[in-house]
Amino acid sequence: MPLSVLLGVNAGALMLMAAASRRILGGRSRDSRTLVALIGLPILGVLASRSPPDTLYEGQTLYTAVAVTERPWADGRIVRELWQNGGSSSAEFIDSGAPAHVYASASLDILNLWIDQVDRALVLGGAALTVPVAMQDARPAMEIVVVEIDPKVTELAQTYFAFGERERPGIRVHHEDARTFLRSGDDRYELVYLDVFDHLLTVPWTMVTREALVDMRARLAPGGVFMANILSPVAGEGAAFLARFRTTLESVFPANRIYMTESSRDLGATQNLIVLGAESEVLFDPLDESWVVSPVPAKGPPLTDAWAPVESLQARVFMEGLRWH
Repeated sequence: MPLSVLLGVNAGALMLMAAASRRILGGRSRDSRTLVALIGLPILGVLASRSPPDTLYEGQTLYTAVAVTERPWADGRIVRELWQNGGSSSAEFIDSGAPAHVYASASLDILNLWIDQVDRALVLGGAALTVPVAMQDARPAMEIVVVEIDPKVTELAQTYFAFGERERPGIRVHHEDARTFLRSGDDRYELVYLDVFDHLLTVPWTMVTREALVDMRARLAPGGVFMANILSPVAGEGAAFLARFRTTLESVFPANRIYMTESSRDLGATQNLIVLGAESEVLFDPLDESWVVSPVPAKGPPLTDAWAPVESLQARVFMEGLRWH
């Protein structure tokens, strides 16, 4: 049952119990108002649950509420999106299959500087597999292993997105928890790419602790690079998580950067940030010339499996007043 219908039915049931209690206790009855509420609230729930006309699919998986939509963006191009728990997790231009999200195109632009050295990549968080598909299109010989916890999401990628347009034997998807996968083998990769979210902008705390980053670093081949997409403002109290994550990043990777994708706008607005970790600073010489580094310094102790108040830190974004680029 859709959540809005369930809420409407529950509200109607509460009204019925309130009316019954009023009668039992000898209070005045408002039968007409109660009747209207009993009928109207579930109906409102049904109306609210109706999908907008641009929705191609809507459902609930074991892990998340999902939807697939197709609509024109501001530039007029038609974009197909995968939504998870209210957030747009993947977006592709219909006319080309290319990624539409800023973070995806920024990640690929950065990766292109050394993509010819990436024979194997590990992608943690698949969604509609837009980024892995774009990686393989850029380097067809690349072998890509994707870890996506939700098999239904992969099914939607196969049905509605570029991943399903042709066979892609070079992309293998494992449906399991990413931390479990990291510790269950010893294969090495030239790139480990982290792109996981559990709500609108929050990341699962288990994937941003020092122990998690150590596990990811252990899967890197010599000279390999860790890359991640995170969401945060770079000014104000809302940047508290970013400051702690930077401390955590610096405790694991001797060379690291956090690049902004929107450097000329409101720094207090939430934006995508591209995180990089490596063994040597050499990687960053050409990147520093064309990308702006986040001004948020490391602050506080590293996030650990024993203490990682990620939700509390990221809640400050909402307390400050969530604004998007």
